[in-house]
Amino acid sequence: MSGKRVVFTIVFSLIFSVIICFLPGGLWPVQAVEAMEGPRVSLLAFGGNAEKEYCQLAANRLVSVLAEDFPFFILVDPQEALPGEGYDEYPITGLLAEAEAVAIGRSLGVDLVLLGHIDRLSYDYPWAEAWVTVKVLEVGSNQYYYISGYGAAGSTDGQTAMRNAVADCFSAHFLAELRRQVAPVSFVSAVEGDFLYFSNGREIGIKEGMQYRIWRQGEADRRTEAGTAEVTEVGKGIAKARIIGAKGEIRASDEFYLEEIPPAPKERPVVAKGEKEERGLRPAGKKPEKEPEPVRSSRRREVTTFSYIPVLLGKNAPFNLAEIRPRQEGKYGYWGSVLGLGYGKEKDIYINTGFEAGLQLPVIDDFLALTFGGAIGYGFLHRGPHDEFFRSQNLSSGFYCSFNTGLKFYIFGYDGLRLEYDKINHTGPRGFFLKGHRISLGIKF
Repeated sequence: MSGKRVVFTIVFSLIFSVIICFLPGGLWPVQAVEAMEGPRVSLLAFGGNAEKEYCQLAANRLVSVLAEDFPFFILVDPQEALPGEGYDEYPITGLLAEAEAVAIGRSLGVDLVLLGHIDRLSYDYPWAEAWVTVKVLEVGSNQYYYISGYGAAGSTDGQTAMRNAVADCFSAHFLAELRRQVAPVSFVSAVEGDFLYFSNGREIGIKEGMQYRIWRQGEADRRTEAGTAEVTEVGKGIAKARIIGAKGEIRASDEFYLEEIPPAPKERPVVAKGEKEERGLRPAGKKPEKEPEPVRSSRRREVTTFSYIPVLLGKNAPFNLAEIRPRQEGKYGYWGSVLGLGYGKEKDIYINTGFEAGLQLPVIDDFLALTFGGAIGYGFLHRGPHDEFFRSQNLSSGFYCSFNTGLKFYIFGYDGLRLEYDKINHTGPRGFFLKGHRISLGIKF
């Protein structure tokens, strides 16, 4: 063979190899699986125990990571899909009932609707922490599951720290948990030496360095671990991984599939000793900005309850007592003040004021609870007639106490109205005694 022909053959081979490398699926030992069209997804609400600013930030961050890490999702904006239907804000920075979310999802023609909630957001100089939960609702089946995230950030500016903590909630661990629920199964499609290839690629957010556990599906839905692998290359619809720990034979088969090993969840920050004592120090001697008040982090609510008690006083003498009871209410208890006014058939007047507290034990979460409580205070009783109210010998006063047990209904969930029914025994001054049934309506503020 002449020298020119040898040179021509070498050059031609190199050019041909380069062309093959840049063809779709070039150098892959198997044909890349055509990425399937993913589910249609819409974020409808993001509310919780935080100001609207932080809810909006969480919603924007979630949409951003979905678009970046889950390109096989088809994201649907409710404002654009249903113009003029009241979706002036996207996403809705508030709470949305599950039934209403499913109905909106059907109108949008989506497969999944997302409801976000900031469970807790707090700032303890110089660290801010945030916890979020995203409820994923399958519109067709009405099934749902939860994805939780935790974030932390430090700054001498409290608002900056809290904003960064909210954004940090949507970390690699959060994405891995979401991918575990919504991504299609990754089967081993080829094995070459210490490397394997599996279906799915960048369209579901797979990146180099991710680690997977290899499973072998057996009979009766029993599976055994076949090894672990680390992703080295990612394409469209296919990925390559190095086998870093094999516990037996691994081959291309539907029996072998991969499951992502999620990164460890983020740990809470540890404040260094003396850090809080130097809270006024900053570079260049600048005074730190005013620290914002921590966002309320519990489910405590301010509730005003209006009560009505039609009871019997003495020997079958009808007597009615109305009370207003502003109080603080948590998930398992309540405490507050009481102010009441009663009027009897014989023109008896009773005024009471005091303090109440009690327990409420959830029976059906966010719907029904058992209540046990009591109250103490001071009362004034005047038996009619009332010609000389303050000089009458019929005027008496003294301490009172009461005990009650009953049921509490959350009509529209924990954040809605409360309807209470309980039995009450009320003992007041000068033999005053009430025993009967109390009906109350609570309004949350």
